[in-house]
Amino acid sequence: MRSLFIFLIFFSIGTLASVSNVQLNEKYKDWLVYTALEDGEKVCYIVSHPKKKSEHYTADRKPYVMVSYVDKKADEVSVTSGFQYNNEPVVLNIDKKIKYQLPIIQGSFAWTDDTKMDQDLILKMKQGLSMVVNGKVKTANVDDTYSLLGFQKAYQKMHYLCHTK
Repeated sequence: MRSLFIFLIFFSIGTLASVSNVQLNEKYKDWLVYTALEDGEKVCYIVSHPKKKSEHYTADRKPYVMVSYVDKKADEVSVTSGFQYNNEPVVLNIDKKIKYQLPIIQGSFAWTDDTKMDQDLILKMKQGLSMVVNGKVKTANVDDTYSLLGFQKAYQKMHYLCHTK
């Protein structure tokens, strides 16, 4: 999955030959717009970090939500709470009204299972004010709260930067 690869590059490895020139392009309130080169191709993504972290596992966790540009018609939402998830779906709750389950769990990352759900989730993120990511580790629930302020403008900028390759 492209998001996992971008995460590894952006947050931990940074020295792989296939990805270079990672740049922070803009900040829109609580969302950051990045571009990079992956095997000579431009990749774009937006990232946000929680405004409020759960009390559980706060020491070394690096939670974030990321939306990666795939093409003009599709993007991919991924989340990590910074720990190995149980095999239960991660739940996103937008404005305490709309819930989405991310059933694909790979280590500390979660994704939706289809493009249509990504599209719907992104639409609701554009309309929302906040989002809670709920993941489970062992017997604890971990809730991280994200602001969606700036999401729509960051999303538009990501598309502008990658659409005009």
